[in-house]
Amino acid sequence: MATTINADDGAVSGSAGLKYSSDSTGVLALQTNGTTAVSVSTAQVVTLTNALPVASGGTGAITNAGAPFALKGANSDITALSGLTTPLSVGQGGTGLATATGVLIGAGSSVSAVAAGTNGNLLTSNGTTWVSQAAAASGATGDNTITVGTSPGTWTKPASVKSIKVTVVGGGGNAGSYGPAGGDSAGGGGGGAAIRFYPAPSLPGPQPYTVGAAGSGTSSFGVAPVTVISATGGAIGQQTPGPAPAVGGAGGAGSNGSLNVTGGRGQNYTPVQYNGNGGSSILGFGGVSPNVTQQKGTDATGYGGGGGGGRFSTGPATVPGALGTAGVVIIEEFY
Repeated sequence: MATTINADDGAVSGSAGLKYSSDSTGVLALQTNGTTAVSVSTAQVVTLTNALPVASGGTGAITNAGAPFALKGANSDITALSGLTTPLSVGQGGTGLATATGVLIGAGSSVSAVAAGTNGNLLTSNGTTWVSQAAAASGATGDNTITVGTSPGTWTKPASVKSIKVTVVGGGGNAGSYGPAGGDSAGGGGGGAAIRFYPAPSLPGPQPYTVGAAGSGTSSFGVAPVTVISATGGAIGQQTPGPAPAVGGAGGAGSNGSLNVTGGRGQNYTPVQYNGNGGSSILGFGGVSPNVTQQKGTDATGYGGGGGGGRFSTGPATVPGALGTAGVVIIEEFY
């Protein structure tokens, strides 16, 4: 059974006063002049006929459709926020900043702004934070450094180097010696070579290098886990007594380089042609064999050249052949 309470001023009904009536709907209705203002259902849901104004603690609207307020929970009609005095935090979907000029960088629960800086700058990480700085020059800058190693040593990586180019050349082989009975001497082989580029990040620390001695020594650069490049030296030329020809020394070989080069073979020496010149390397020239008897060839020049062969028909004692030259390790740094 429902109850209706009506406050009637009598303007319409002709009978003023608080009126009371009941029906079977189970609804409590509060009325003024016969118009329901508030109804309470049997489920105790309160319904207002007119919206409760803001001044009375309401919103001024029956629903949030088109109204300037949001309901609790998901809302699909919020188009703008204004009047906030405290910026929304990162955890609330904001930045925590009242104003921001530049690029916003997140750092966990906070946000910072990186200013644009100079025209043409790039946003770059320095390993700790982000900064605006000038773009690094690509390729050679004119400040490159070259180390020429003629004896064993260690190369230490400069902090600002971007890459290095390493060239290793093995030592050149000597020409064959001549015994007391004389004989022919062939030229020594030229040293092999290897060339490789290393990006700076691939070089974790100081790198040792060896330099091949004259007479067929091996040159190398690096230590594991870095890729080690090496170049073997040229072989010593053969010495043969009497009229038999002498065989020239084989050239050395490069390994593990981006480019590997085999040294030139020393020429054979025959009693007829006298052509036992030393083999050359990429950075050295082989010695020259004489075209007369009783004379040895010339020593090699540069890095990794083989000694030149010669001929002695007789001799009081063993005569050393012409000398090859030592190898080299060249390190070019690019900034």
